[in-house]
Amino acid sequence: MATADIHLGRISSESDSIGDHATTRFTWYRLVEWAIDQSVDAVAIAGDIVEHDNRYFEAAGALERGLADLNKAGISVYMIAGNHDYDVLPALMKEKNWENVHLLGKDDKWEVHMASFNGIDIQFVGWSFPERYYRQDPFRKLSVNQINPGLPSIGLFHGDYEMGESQYAPTQFSSLSGKAVDAWIMGHIHKPQVFQDSGPLIMYTGSPHALSMREQETHGPVLITVESSNRIEYEHIAMSPVQFEVAEVDITECDTKDDIRREMILTSETEATLRIQDPSKIRLVVFDIVLTGIHKNVSEIDDWLIDWDSEQYRGKKDGYEIAFRKIHNRSKTKIEDLPALAKQPSPAGLLAQAIIDLETGRESEFINTLKKQMSGTIADMNLSKVFLPIRNEDEGTQIDPAKDVQQIDEMLLTECHRLLSELLATKEEATI
Repeated sequence: MATADIHLGRISSESDSIGDHATTRFTWYRLVEWAIDQSVDAVAIAGDIVEHDNRYFEAAGALERGLADLNKAGISVYMIAGNHDYDVLPALMKEKNWENVHLLGKDDKWEVHMASFNGIDIQFVGWSFPERYYRQDPFRKLSVNQINPGLPSIGLFHGDYEMGESQYAPTQFSSLSGKAVDAWIMGHIHKPQVFQDSGPLIMYTGSPHALSMREQETHGPVLITVESSNRIEYEHIAMSPVQFEVAEVDITECDTKDDIRREMILTSETEATLRIQDPSKIRLVVFDIVLTGIHKNVSEIDDWLIDWDSEQYRGKKDGYEIAFRKIHNRSKTKIEDLPALAKQPSPAGLLAQAIIDLETGRESEFINTLKKQMSGTIADMNLSKVFLPIRNEDEGTQIDPAKDVQQIDEMLLTECHRLLSELLATKEEATI
């Protein structure tokens, strides 16, 4: 069983109603129990088992208990330290003398550990973070002479893969290939990703416990099967008790706030049914709702959302709870003839033309000015110390103006529709 980024000490957002199920500790115990019940031969963990800010408390409690249970069950554990637990894991291993638990790659050196399961010899290869930040490619220190090419091998790595410069052990495909390793199990990125299936297998297992809206889809460990022919098979196991989803709700046919509420609940229940792989493991599904479609007054919906209490719309379904985190209004203004309005020499006409340009991808001096101003504002926010406490450096929560061009266009389009709706509503009131 392979996993990474457990981050003991953290809890999922929107967790107040489910208590212990929202903690990563809960999922860690679930992982341990599952490994023992399934009689896996080994557990491989690619770093960041412990959240840095809570490392000592969790290491003394949940982490120690889980590793002790796996050791007692005779299940081998091979783990590496990531940028969050670079100090606590070596300290813990000095205190404990678990026969079946191994921390690989201490002191900034690659380490190979031989094991045998069911008559098959396997090599576990790993490197651990020696400190919080590591700006070099650690694969420069891995020699092919350390690995027996005739035996199946599992590599553990924590860091940034194919992301350019980074302070978290940046590396490229060229560094991983040609090392006689059959599978690279990687940590640091919380979204599960498979870059290639063989030659070698390269994957981020993702965090087994979904922590925020940026960690959507199914989360859990990966079951790795190694055959004597060095062939590697893998299966993602749904295990997170919390799942985050985004649901688009078309409000074109909705005239009132209650109409939107009914459509929102119906859509979220349908989406939950379609996307949950194992309902028995789920305790809470948290939705971000995106309102789309055409509405006569976009700004009126904004007024409704100011007093919208999402707590009133929590509900139960098939044994788990559905909750709403945020509602984003991206509906569009209902306009009979947008091109005709765009020809008018007025603020409304300017906004109408901007909407047409954004929707068709056409550049204009006005649009380029808006994009430049928005990019500058976002860049200032990214550098502002005010926002540092709410940014998680490992989750990439910042918007990069140079890369997220489509997201900036969508934000501008939404604001243009909102402003145009307010202008037209004001004009209508004045006429009345």
